[in-house]
This record gives sequence, C-alpha cells and structure tokens, in this order.
Amino acid sequence: MKILFTILLLFSPIVILSQENDIETVCITNFNTDPDPQGMYSYATTFDPSTALNPPLVLNVKFWVLRRDDGTSVNTIVQNDVLETIANLNINFNQFNIFFKYRGYEYVDNDNAYFETGLTALKNEFEVLELETDS
Repeated sequence: MKILFTILLLFSPIVILSQENDIETVCITNFNTDPDPQGMYSYATTFDPSTALNPPLVLNVKFWVLRRDDGTSVNTIVQNDVLETIANLNINFNQFNIFFKYRGYEYVDNDNAYFETGLTALKNEFEVLELETDS
C-alpha cells in the first residue's frame, strides 16, 4: 500500500500540470501581418537580383581532406568531388548574388584530426598543424 501511495503521490503533480496546458501560452509565434519597414528583412521567397540592395558576395573556398597518417580514409575524396561541390554551390546560390571561388584542396594526413569528433577540438588540431588559411 505504501508503494502504491508513493507512486500516486509522485505522478499526480505531473498529471495535474499536464492537464492545464493553454495553447495561447505555449505558442511563441507572433502573427503580426503588418508589412516590414523599408529596407528591413522580408519574408519573400523569391529574389530579384535587379532590385537587390547588396553587391555580389564572393567567397573563397579551400578544402582540406582529412586522412589517416598512412594516407587512407573511409571515404576517398578526389579533386573532381571538390569541383563538383563548388559547382553545386554556385548553381544554387548564384541566383542570390553569392559566388563560391575554388581556391584548391590539399590532403591532411593526421590521425589526431581524422578521428576527432568535435569541431572545437578539430579547429585546435588544425591550428597545431598550422595549415595555411589565407588564399
């Protein structure tokens, strides 16, 4: 009987609170339909480059292909793969005046970087390797 009472006592606040949920207090969306002020963000899904306020944006891209110390990897990436990636980026972003310029690629043979799972630790490993980032 004590066990049943303890279980009921533990779960009753959860059941009570779960029944008092009001949809208006949960919704975080502001349904403001007023037009945006001139020059501010627009929710439009189309883009007309002739009326764009921003000049073309060119981004330089260089790839570092991580491999193990012995030069092997699970996925083999060659220059054609990298060029195809740049082409796909340009196909999708050129309409928005964003252009990606290929600046090359190189292999980085390093077990520490290859097996790293966190971005911060990977960045730190690249700093240790002193990879050339200026193109």
